[in-house]
Amino acid sequence: MAAEAPASTDLTSIYMFLKHADGAEEQLEQILLEVSDPRSSKYGQHLSNEQLAELMTCPHATEKLSAWLAHHNVAAENIEPTLVGDMWKVRLSVSQAEAMFETSMQRYSMPFGSTEHSILRATSYTIPAEIADAVSLVGDLIHFPAEPRRPIRIETTGRRLLGGGGKGKWNNSCTGTSGSKCKGLVEPGVLKKRYNLPAQPTSCQQHSCSG
Repeated sequence: MAAEAPASTDLTSIYMFLKHADGAEEQLEQILLEVSDPRSSKYGQHLSNEQLAELMTCPHATEKLSAWLAHHNVAAENIEPTLVGDMWKVRLSVSQAEAMFETSMQRYSMPFGSTEHSILRATSYTIPAEIADAVSLVGDLIHFPAEPRRPIRIETTGRRLLGGGGKGKWNNSCTGTSGSKCKGLVEPGVLKKRYNLPAQPTSCQQHSCSG
């Protein structure tokens, strides 16, 4: 992974997670349990978006963060709160991010498969004291994205799926077309032999079966 110094005007997006009011997370957990429990009188009474925002948004944290961003000349159009309001996406220039979080940004080039991605990241950051009681975490400032998962490819050359057999070398108990349709695949006969299952289901002993 190669790194180089970016231009001070290059832009990056970060995510600022605001702290919740004391007891808000525990209250939300209790509400989730109640609305999901058929025995509860509150079963099915899910919160509206407005009710969830009222519960999870801390006015103190919102006011502090708004004032701090304005102090650093972050334009309102570069601030995008989530629907609930406890996470804000903030678009910053490199010079802004470095000054606000006392850090140094680098542009990293990362190969993902046959393509190369370029991202701006720091290796450390500081949450200033004036917003320490309002912000719990800053995302996408030092965290690198995971490499995309490669799709699972199934070889179909020389055979048809769901009826053309597989690559396994074990014996099978297939029927039809001389037993070749599921040859080399895991089917009930293979599992029965592997786990020494009886040919017929065993009968229940007294008091040992439910029903």
